[in-house]
Amino acid sequence: MKQAEHPPATAGASIAAEYSLALIDQLARIDRTCSKEEMDELVYRLLSLIGEAMQSDRVFLFERLEGTAEAYCNTFEWCANGVAPQIDNLTEIVPADMPYWLKVFGRGETIVIPNIEDVKTLMPSEYELLKAQSIRSEIAVPVFYRGSLSGFFGLDNPQRAMTDNKLRMLAFVGGHLGSARENLRMLTLLEEKQKSLEQNLQAVKLEQQMLKVLCKDSTSVYRVDLMNDRAEIVKIEEHSNSAGDLLPYGPL
Repeated sequence: MKQAEHPPATAGASIAAEYSLALIDQLARIDRTCSKEEMDELVYRLLSLIGEAMQSDRVFLFERLEGTAEAYCNTFEWCANGVAPQIDNLTEIVPADMPYWLKVFGRGETIVIPNIEDVKTLMPSEYELLKAQSIRSEIAVPVFYRGSLSGFFGLDNPQRAMTDNKLRMLAFVGGHLGSARENLRMLTLLEEKQKSLEQNLQAVKLEQQMLKVLCKDSTSVYRVDLMNDRAEIVKIEEHSNSAGDLLPYGPL
């Protein structure tokens, strides 16, 4: 009887190598972008690569909420066909919702839960949160920026076995995501400040031009700040009606 044919042993290694190269290529694209819109598309594509490779129900990214100490928001998610999205239900996760996870993330470690029923006592708050989302197994990786926890991402119900190499790759992805997202945020803030400074400079130049014209054709010119109840003499000629009263005192 002819024996059943098996795929060569190198097939699995080849697929794993292709997956790793695809992730690295996507991270390189994320590093190069200076556009928020493009960044969003690339992050979604990165999560979809992970989700498809690991045959997961869902892949998610949580990031720290602006202006909060330890609250996190689900900012990105990829879902397999037929899986209900959860992103709208996870807009503010506070420390009380995941005390155990935050301790583990603080040590730079990854959460691996083959069966959530096994951790019901160990992490009761996280268990309730996962159970409400129909999650049976979970992997969650911390995302750091300059040594500080800036978020985390993970996989719901992955079907493929999670090897040590795959976990290390996910940790590598987490580190890159944290840096790339924060660097883009800082770049955006700098661009906004630069734009504001340019607008203020333009406004000052315009005011100077207006005052120059007014001073040329007027005997008295005042700058009045109605919001702060202040006034300043810009120009006042000696022969004007108000010169005798205002000239000795300078700015009002």
